[in-house]
This record gives sequence, structure tokens and C-alpha cells, in this order.
Amino acid sequence: MELVDYIDVLLIDLPSIPDYWITARLNKEFKGHASKWYTKMKEIHGRRNWPLWKIQISQKYSNGTCIWQETMSFENDKYSVDKDPYQWCLRKSKRLETIDPQMNIQMRNHKFLTQMPEELEHAVECRCNHSCTLDDISNTLQDGKNTLDIYQISAQDPLEELLNEFRERQFSTTLTSKQNQGLLKMLGKNRPEFSIGEEPLGKIRCHDMELYLDVERPYPPMLRRLPYPASVETRHEIEKHINELLDMDVIRKIGNNEIV
Repeated sequence: MELVDYIDVLLIDLPSIPDYWITARLNKEFKGHASKWYTKMKEIHGRRNWPLWKIQISQKYSNGTCIWQETMSFENDKYSVDKDPYQWCLRKSKRLETIDPQMNIQMRNHKFLTQMPEELEHAVECRCNHSCTLDDISNTLQDGKNTLDIYQISAQDPLEELLNEFRERQFSTTLTSKQNQGLLKMLGKNRPEFSIGEEPLGKIRCHDMELYLDVERPYPPMLRRLPYPASVETRHEIEKHINELLDMDVIRKIGNNEIV
């Protein structure tokens, strides 16, 4: 029906345009199913003037079925961030004109808002009044897709959480701020490889570790044995136990004992 309105306005400005010029343009304007319908109508009725074609087009595309199809297309075309805001608004506006040409601006804007996610609907409604234009809505949606500078400034630096967690860190004071941040990123990413999970960064695995054997209970697992039997096998049992502790690196031979 937009095509019909366009031709009517054109005839008002240029009333001398012949009918055959208009009907010839219909061959190019109609696409898909509409083109097949137009070709079949020409075969049935032959060459006709524009007023008669206007009646046929209005009867074909102004009926309830066409409006219902446009209504379903409108309802299913929800807005999402992957869609171009201007093209989406233009497409929705054309469908609303087909559904109800007499719809006012307030009702049109209300239907636009219902096709957006709830949070986005509220944001657009706060920025645009009920009588805003199509450009206002599309520009607002476009702003929502862009990251504004004010958000970038107010956003918390992700490294701040890392800095708060690693309060006990001790880095060289000669490092610049950029070098310090780069070091934190690298250490934080590879933290499980060298740091104890329960300790903050700086408590490096095996650093300042002291290993000792306690003679008090509870004994280390390898020492939790029954007393050695007082028999000729005592020496053999002691040597076997010492070799096990040596293999586990619990003890080592020092001094002259290294060659024993």
C-alpha cells in the first residue's frame, strides 16, 4: 500500500503522467509472489489504466490476511543487539503503517517499546518522550550499543580486585606502574603453578620452607612403626628403614656418611 500512496502523491505533482508509464513501473516494483500475481492479472484482464490497478492492489493487499501476516511479522521481529537500530526501526514502522495507517505517534512508540527487552525498554522510555520521532528511538538504541566514555571512566579497573587480594605482595619499587600491572597479570594468570592456593601472591611455593622431624607424637608416617625386634634381624630392619627415608628425601647422608 505504500506504493499506491507514492503513486497517488506523484500524480498530484505530475498529473500529466500517462497510465502506461505507471503500469510499466509495476513490473519492477512487484517482487516474488506479488510479481506472479501481477503477471497473472495482466493475462486475465489485459492492459488497464492506473485507477483500476489501484482498486485491484487495494483489494489484494488491504485484506485481513495481509494485515494478519504483517502483524505476526511485527510481533516476531524482536530487537536484539545484533540488529541495526535504524533498519529495525524503519522496518517496524513500515509494518505498523500497513497494519494501521491511522495509528498515532504515541501508540506507535508504545508498540516499539514492547518489542525490546525489559531493561532496554525502560532505558529508552526514560530517554525518549511518548511523542519522540523514529530517529530519536534509533539514535537511543545506537547509543546503547556503543560504550560511552563516562562508563569507561567510572568502571572499576579489574586489576583493583587483584591488588586487594594480593595485599601482602612485595614487588620492587623500581618497577613502573605499567610494569607492575603487567607482572600482576602474568602472576595472577599462572598463580596455581607456583603459589599456594590459600595464600596471597608472594607466598611462593617452597620459599622459606623448613623441614624437620619431630621426635614427639604424632610421628611422620614412615616413622609410625612398631619398635624394632631385639633380634639378629634388627640391623637389617634399621638399614631398610633408612634406605626408605633416603629414597623419600626425608633424610640424607652428610659428611663421611655420604660415601657409606
